[in-house]
Amino acid sequence: MRNHERKRLRTHLRLTKKNLQNEYQKYKNPASEKEADILKAGEILFGEKGFDGTTTKELAAKAKVTERTLFKYFATKQELYSRILSGIVYEVAFAVQMVKLREMLEARKTKFADWYLFMMKDRVAMARENRHKIRILVTAILQDADFAEFFGKVWKENLYEPALDAIRYYQSTGEIRSDVDVETYVRTSYSINISYLLYRFVIVPDLPVDDDAELKKILHIISQGILA
Repeated sequence: MRNHERKRLRTHLRLTKKNLQNEYQKYKNPASEKEADILKAGEILFGEKGFDGTTTKELAAKAKVTERTLFKYFATKQELYSRILSGIVYEVAFAVQMVKLREMLEARKTKFADWYLFMMKDRVAMARENRHKIRILVTAILQDADFAEFFGKVWKENLYEPALDAIRYYQSTGEIRSDVDVETYVRTSYSINISYLLYRFVIVPDLPVDDDAELKKILHIISQGILA
């Protein structure tokens, strides 16, 4: 994305919880079926082709409306993109995904292996259903430093400390060694888990993979290490 487009992206995305919530309500409750079709078309095309790679002609065709109708609802392609991205950010950060993941991090009534696999299987199912949203979100994080800083802060406030507490709990039960550095483990674990989701649903989404078997192998590597 070119520099002037990055500036416009930052201008359109007012990064406060209240502003994002307002856009989320419009995103989840479109004014008409046509607007809903336009939002869905944008989500798919922006997810597949990116902002620069998507034209208003393609958006209109995908939504089965004229370009004139498209511009009736969204004056510019940027306005449509910002509505979708704002909706995704609020949904992930405040309304659904991080809230659900925090609840799973704090629910520790099972063995570590079962706890880990339950969370990851849930995340895989979420990613499979929302792969276009993930691509849009990842692109925004990579392309806009202010956006990445905002999203990182929300992640740290909502998920980092609960994850630390979870690992300390499993140290107290004896399932994780007491000499493991908790913060290093949590950072590494998030990196591995997020990388797996990106690999599966962004980089090579059509590659046939048995997710359940793959997650068990990842857990084995995390638990046992790789050195002989």
